[in-house]
Amino acid sequence: MIHNFRGTLRNSHATLQQLMLSSYGAAPAWVPTDLADLEVWFDFSDPTTMFTDAGSTPVVSDGDLIYQINDKSGNGKNASQSTEANRPAYKTNIQNALSMGLGDGSNDCMDFTDLSLVDFYCLAVIKTPASISYDGWVSKSTISFNYLRSNSSEVSYMSGNSNDLALTLAGVLSTSTVHLVEVRRSSNDMKCWVDGVDQTNGTKTDDGSAWEPGMLFTYGYWPGHIGEFLIYSSAVSGDDLAVIRAWANAKWSVY
Repeated sequence: MIHNFRGTLRNSHATLQQLMLSSYGAAPAWVPTDLADLEVWFDFSDPTTMFTDAGSTPVVSDGDLIYQINDKSGNGKNASQSTEANRPAYKTNIQNALSMGLGDGSNDCMDFTDLSLVDFYCLAVIKTPASISYDGWVSKSTISFNYLRSNSSEVSYMSGNSNDLALTLAGVLSTSTVHLVEVRRSSNDMKCWVDGVDQTNGTKTDDGSAWEPGMLFTYGYWPGHIGEFLIYSSAVSGDDLAVIRAWANAKWSVY
């Protein structure tokens, strides 16, 4: 009976076992690059990827300003900000003993290589500030209304040159709280999850225009934290979706 019970536990935790090192060192931890079509991956918990200059001097201390964060996808789409006054700060021990980047809500932003995506999956770990309104954590500054953003109670997504695609989820975020937000588009069908729960209950309109992100900490300048941000150029689903969500939550201990 004990043997059967242990076998049941092993089976029920098979997915989570993919996300961590074996007790005997037999298998590496799962990482986002294990899935195909990863476009960008910015990890503000990894100080070896962040620099106070153009890629030479790593951040060290709480409050260091981030000139550049390297893209961990392997595609070289690093994000940077050459103007010192517009750089987000490296902040230590924010969630689950991990660091995050913090925008000032005034002018902080980081440019990365512009993307043009129709089907996609985006995952973000963010910490909302105490009071925010209409502030985005990712956008493209040269195209109006092209962003992912949140305020104290909702997440909105929009693409294209005008208000042609929107997904608004009222009452799902809390202020001063770390949230795991996922947005997926598949054949013009939008879905959004917050802290692992499907929250696709807002208004959706979709004309098929591509989403073209290319900047972190802005639309309207994000005054909160970003811990993890990644985008796939395909609509991640099924077991892959479950694995990446479990990986992110295990890492950040969001819910």
